[in-house]
Amino acid sequence: MQTEILRGFESFTASCTLRLQKVETNQTTLDTTLSGRVVILENRLLQIEQRLFGSIK
Repeated sequence: MQTEILRGFESFTASCTLRLQKVETNQTTLDTTLSGRVVILENRLLQIEQRLFGSIK
């Protein structure tokens, strides 16, 4: 009886571990994607600022 309970907990723990690993992987992918998008937006903003302030001179 106790062995069956322990095996049940082991299966539950293994599934939770897999879910957490998937969430961590998705979070890492999301962070990388967002960082890339922020870089693109910063570059676009820099280009706009250069055009605006470059034309003032």
